[in-house]
Amino acid sequence: MGVVVVAGLDGRLEAVDPTRTDAVSIGTSSAGLLDAIPVGGDAVLTAALDGSVVRWSLADGTSTVLARHNTPVLAMTASLDGALVLSAGTLGPTPLPPVR
Repeated sequence: MGVVVVAGLDGRLEAVDPTRTDAVSIGTSSAGLLDAIPVGGDAVLTAALDGSVVRWSLADGTSTVLARHNTPVLAMTASLDGALVLSAGTLGPTPLPPVR
C-alpha cells in the first residue's frame, strides 16, 4: 500500500502511511498549500497561495518551482506520469512543462 500525501495551509507537506499513525515530513513551503497531487510515483505537485506550482521529490524532499501565477493556484491536474500538467489561477489556466 502507498502513502497519502497531505498539504496544509500552514505550508507543511507530509506523507502518511495508512498502516501507521505517524506522518513523515516531505518539506515545508513558505506559502500556504492548497492542493497536492501525485505524479510519476516518485513526486508530488503542490499548488500554493503565492501562485506557485512546485514539484517535490518523495525520495529526498527537494523542490523545484515549475510555474508561478500572479494569483493563488485554485486548480491543478496532471496525467499520472506527469507528462501533462495544467494549473489555473483567477486569471485562467497555465500549461506547464512535463514533470519528468
